[in-house]
Amino acid sequence: LIDDALAEAPHASAVTVVIGPEGGWSDDEVNLFAGGGAKSITLGSRVLRTETAAIAAITLVQHALGDLSAEARSKR
Repeated sequence: LIDDALAEAPHASAVTVVIGPEGGWSDDEVNLFAGGGAKSITLGSRVLRTETAAIAAITLVQHALGDLSAEARSKR
């Protein structure tokens, strides 16, 4: 779950979202990311266009970090 992966991030600024290629990541790429401490998250079984996947992913990250709440907006 995205909440579990983000719970391990020390700061919101430490979050990087990487959108996979159309054919998926190679085993070498998956191992490289995992070796660097990356957490793998899926957006489900649907196949999304890169542009759509990026918007969906960042929205989910912002929501999980509380950045889309009314409380977060009132602190600005």
